[in-house]
Amino acid sequence: MAARRARRIGAIVYWSAAVILTVFGFSDLIAIGAPFFAVGLAMLVFGRWRHDDHVFMPGFAATIAFFVGFVLVAPRVCEKGLGPDAIWTCRHAFGITHHGAPESLRPALLAGLVAAIGVWFVARRLTKGRTARDAASA
Repeated sequence: MAARRARRIGAIVYWSAAVILTVFGFSDLIAIGAPFFAVGLAMLVFGRWRHDDHVFMPGFAATIAFFVGFVLVAPRVCEKGLGPDAIWTCRHAFGITHHGAPESLRPALLAGLVAAIGVWFVARRLTKGRTARDAASA
């Protein structure tokens, strides 16, 4: 009886956190809300499988990896010099400086996508091995 109640409370907390993150992220999407929105949305999408590590963990980890990869490659600050022949200067998280036209977000999106796919494969492989060992020992 106590285990059933604890499981029910855990489900209420999980779904409440997913909704709160999604609503908060959506309400502040322009500033800092996008990662919160994405994590909340991932929790809502993968919530059905939250007790199955082989499904939940790769998807959830890939969502977080996408934002880490994106933030590390996206330009932090772009400034334009003064005068008619002024050029743009953009600085990245690692101190890389880009001169010329303002850099698009394509490299950051690509880095996020590559990070997400890589983390998904690694997490899928790790959880598959653990799931097989757990099933064998039971």
